[in-house]
Amino acid sequence: SIGFTDALVGVAFYSPVTPLNAEVYAGGEAGMMFARAEAEAYGTRTEKVSDTTQTSVVVDTKGTYRINKLVLNVVAGADVHVFDPLFVRLEAKYKFGKVGKMEGDIRRFTTMSTEETSIEFDYSGLFLTVGIGIVF
Repeated sequence: SIGFTDALVGVAFYSPVTPLNAEVYAGGEAGMMFARAEAEAYGTRTEKVSDTTQTSVVVDTKGTYRINKLVLNVVAGADVHVFDPLFVRLEAKYKFGKVGKMEGDIRRFTTMSTEETSIEFDYSGLFLTVGIGIVF
C-alpha cells in the first residue's frame, strides 16, 4: 500500500471579476508531505536437496517505508454561489510531490534491517475536486 498526508499553508488571490455569480481564485500552497509505503510477502517453496530429500523454505518479509518532504501545490478554482448560504467549489490542484527513494525497516523472518526502496516514488499529479460549502 502507498499513500501520503499533507500539512499545508496556502495563499489565494480572488479575482475582482465574478462571472456567472462565481468567485474565481488562483494561488499556491506549501508544506510537508508525509509519504508512506508498505509491502508484505508470504509464501513457501520446496527445494530438492538430493534425490530423496526436500526442504520447505518459508518466506516471511515485511517492509515499512516513510519519508517527509517539502511539497508545493499550484491551485485554481471557483466558488459558485447556488443560493445563500450554499456554494459549490470547483478546484484544480497540481501537486509537485516527487519524494524519490524511501528508506525503511525490513523484517525478514525475525531479522530487522534498514534498506532503501529500489524504485523512486512520485506523488505528483493533477487533482480535481468538487465540494459543497456553507457561508456563515
